Amino acid sequence: MSIPLPIFLFIFYLSSFQNNGSNLRVLLYNMSHMKKILFFIIVSMALSYAFQSVYAADDYDAFLEKAEKQAFYYFWNETAKDTGLTPNTTERMSPATNAASGFALTAAVIGAERGWITKRQAYDFVLRTLRTFMKMESHAGFNYHYFTVNNGSRTWLSEISCIDSSLFLSGALTAGEYFKGTEVNELADELFKR
Repeated sequence: MSIPLPIFLFIFYLSSFQNNGSNLRVLLYNMSHMKKILFFIIVSMALSYAFQSVYAADDYDAFLEKAEKQAFYYFWNETAKDTGLTPNTTERMSPATNAASGFALTAAVIGAERGWITKRQAYDFVLRTLRTFMKMESHAGFNYHYFTVNNGSRTWLSEISCIDSSLFLSGALTAGEYFKGTEVNELADELFKR
């Protein structure tokens, strides 16, 4: 029996609760939801078992290729074109976060390497984001957790986030290494050394 499909489907089901922790707590303590989850797992496992002999390894590679490309295009399409900042969710008026913007920087590098966008498009995308971050308020190198997509100003009286700032810097440094010897490389190093 193949386990990844049921786990994937279960996580997909739970992801609908990601933006509101109280809903997730209700889900876990409500028996009617528990019955749905159990039913969902059983059906997922049955489907996984039924289809495991139908799909060859090439189909898994095609599935992974499709998933990677869709993940890339999520960041490519959701990131603000004028600031390079990436919203936390696709919900209307969602603020941007360091982590989402950092993941978008890494996605741009992957997109260029895989041929989904040109290297020049990736460079411009990354440069726009890094220039915006250079203008944003920070404290000892750390940025606020949530900020507006249109100008990078703090929103929701959010806290300084060392975790999200680290995820952003990981993306910035990845892009900086990919575009070695360019303004992107210089800005990534400058942001890291703040």
